Amino acid sequence: MVKKRYIAVACAAIVVSMPLSAAASNTPARRAVEADIARLAKDAGGEVGVFARHTESGLTLSLASDVRFPMASTFKVAVAGAILAKVDAGSLTLAQLVPIDPERVLMSEGIAEIFPFEGISVSVHNLIETMLTRSDNTATNVLTALAGGPAAVTDWVRTQGVQDMRVDGDTNDIVRRFFDIPPGPVPLNEQLKSLVIESLLHAVRGAAFAVPSALGAQEGALVLLCAAFGIPPEEAIALSLVKRAADLVLGVPGLIGWQMLEWGRLMPTYREQPVRESVDPRSRSH
Repeated sequence: MVKKRYIAVACAAIVVSMPLSAAASNTPARRAVEADIARLAKDAGGEVGVFARHTESGLTLSLASDVRFPMASTFKVAVAGAILAKVDAGSLTLAQLVPIDPERVLMSEGIAEIFPFEGISVSVHNLIETMLTRSDNTATNVLTALAGGPAAVTDWVRTQGVQDMRVDGDTNDIVRRFFDIPPGPVPLNEQLKSLVIESLLHAVRGAAFAVPSALGAQEGALVLLCAAFGIPPEEAIALSLVKRAADLVLGVPGLIGWQMLEWGRLMPTYREQPVRESVDPRSRSH
C-alpha cells in the first residue's frame, strides 16, 4: 500500500512540476515526462493508468488513457469538486455543520476510527479535508449525499468536460459490490466487522489445528478481535458459545453413539468368557 501511494504521489509530482509549455504538443519534453510516468507505473507490479488534465487550458498527460478502470477512491476528487461548486454558488458554506448519519459510517481512517459512537456533526471544510488527505470513507459518503448523490457528482464531472468518468455510488455501494454484500437492515459497517472477525477467526482456527476443536484458541481470539472493534469481552464469549453450538449439536451425539458402539462391542466378549468354578478349600485337604 505504501509503495502504491508513493508511485501515485510521484506521478502526480511529475505532472505538477511539468511546465505547461512542455505539454502543449507532442514535444520531446512531454514524451520524456510520460516515459517517467510509465517507468514509475511499471514498478507498481500491476496495470496502471494515469490521466492529468489542466482544466483551464485543457492540456493533458496520460498513460493507458484508452483503458477503463474501476474508479475506487479517485472519485473522491470529483465529490470534492461538486461540493466546492455548491460553496461557490452559495448553497453551502465551508463552516456548515453536517450531522453524521450512522448509516453512512464505513470503516477507514478518519471519522469511523476517531468517533466510534453516534451523535457528531462535522463541518463541510473538515469533511473535505479528511476525505482527501485520509481517504475517509465516512466523510465521502456524507459529502456524496450532500452533493445530491452520485448522479449529481457525475453531472459536475460532465461540466468539467470529462465524459468517460461515471460515479455510480458512494463508498458503501463500492464496498457492497466488491464483497457482494446485499443491502439489508444491518448497517454495512457492522456487516464488515462481522466479515473481518469471521475471516480472522478462521485463520486462528487453522493455525491452532493441533488443539482439538481449537478449544481456548477460539475464545481467546474472539475476545481480542472483538475488543479491536469495541465489542465487550462478555459479548465475545457469548458469540464463542453460540459458535460452539454446532460442536455440541454434532459432537455430543457423536460421542454418545461412539460409546454405545464400543459398549455393544465389548459386552458380547464379556458375556462369552468362561465362568470359573469355585473350589472349596476343604476339598483339597482330603
